[in-house]
Amino acid sequence: PGRFIQVAALSDEAKARALASVLGDFGPAFAVPTDTGMWRVRIGPVADAAAGDLLEDVRAAGYLEARVVQ
Repeated sequence: PGRFIQVAALSDEAKARALASVLGDFGPAFAVPTDTGMWRVRIGPVADAAAGDLLEDVRAAGYLEARVVQ
């Protein structure tokens, strides 16, 4: 179990993978395709208790639309 921080949803796979690479400083980051052709860029999993602090850090780095997802 755990939560993820979703940082972005992009239509370009290369950009999604590049963003995931940059986000590695925050923890395990990856890009995963959706059924609609978008690529979700997420960090995690992280413990439920740590998700809020990590979200604040990610937003402070300029990713203002980041959110916690399951």
